[in-house]
Amino acid sequence: MAIIKIDTDFCYECGAPKEEMHHIIPRSRGGKKTIPLCIDCHGKAHDISNRRLFLEAAKEGRKKFVENGGKLGRKTGSIKDDDKILLDYDDIVKCILIGNSIRKTIKLTNRSNGTVQKVKKIMQNKNII
Repeated sequence: MAIIKIDTDFCYECGAPKEEMHHIIPRSRGGKKTIPLCIDCHGKAHDISNRRLFLEAAKEGRKKFVENGGKLGRKTGSIKDDDKILLDYDDIVKCILIGNSIRKTIKLTNRSNGTVQKVKKIMQNKNII
């Protein structure tokens, strides 16, 4: 099998400057390899004509939404402070304090890896562990 060298600065299809990376096999199906594409070729790959116009229209729509009083991002008050997180996830705190590994803590608490990692990082920052 021959190895093909791809210049990652230019679109694989048309040679224009690269603007996006395209997964040959979708990530949802386990794809890991990507190729460089310009916006127009990436749009063709996803069967979206004039992708550039679509992206510009979406950007303009968000701008108008904000100008008319709309708010983007998380709702006010939805971000918890560190102390509140430690109280809400006391089961994770207990598991970590008794020396359980991340993997075992995930199994015992039925929490996600990201949640356990976040709690552990807060505990480290507060010198609890």
